Amino acid sequence: MRTQKLSTSPELTISDCTKDKFLSGFTLIELLVVIAIIALLMSILMPAL
Repeated sequence: MRTQKLSTSPELTISDCTKDKFLSGFTLIELLVVIAIIALLMSILMPAL
């Protein structure tokens, strides 16, 4: 009977990629989109005051 040798190389999983991206913070594009949305909402709400 043959036994299979397990690979010793580390495998990258989806959770590892997600964790690394989450820990790295926001990207510039994400920050610009949030700022644009806030500016749009403020421009809609300011005339009502």
